[in-house]
Amino acid sequence: MWFELEPAYGRDYKTKKEVTDAFLAGKDFSGDYQLGFKPVNIQDIPKPCTVQLRYARKEKFAVLKVSAGTARQNPGGRDPFGGRKATLAGAEKWIHAGDRVTVADRFGKLRTGRAVMLGPAGWVLNMGGRHGTPLVATPDSIVEVRHTGR
Repeated sequence: MWFELEPAYGRDYKTKKEVTDAFLAGKDFSGDYQLGFKPVNIQDIPKPCTVQLRYARKEKFAVLKVSAGTARQNPGGRDPFGGRKATLAGAEKWIHAGDRVTVADRFGKLRTGRAVMLGPAGWVLNMGGRHGTPLVATPDSIVEVRHTGR
């Protein structure tokens, strides 16, 4: 199998070594059509396969053959999802208005806001500020949900 991937959450790498090390360390990359265009890491893709990793503003690429035992178990970098990404699948179904929702934005930064209403793309969050800055929490970006007393 062959997959073309690019760094997720707005990340970019300048060298082939940086992008290869990030992929092997378990960082998320945006998948191609075969993977549903969702963020994936080395543990998520079917193996054995070949991946083409885009870097340097998507102008260059590195080709890497991935065998069954390639993934590192302890990447050492900070996981923006705190290991909770897989357990929150379907979280948008049990969020209620008023709950505090933490999401990872496209750069991997964690942001917390109050759930206001469910829209067609996900929950609309009030991020605070003078006029209540909105942010849409898509199902793929939800990291944590704290229920408020009702």
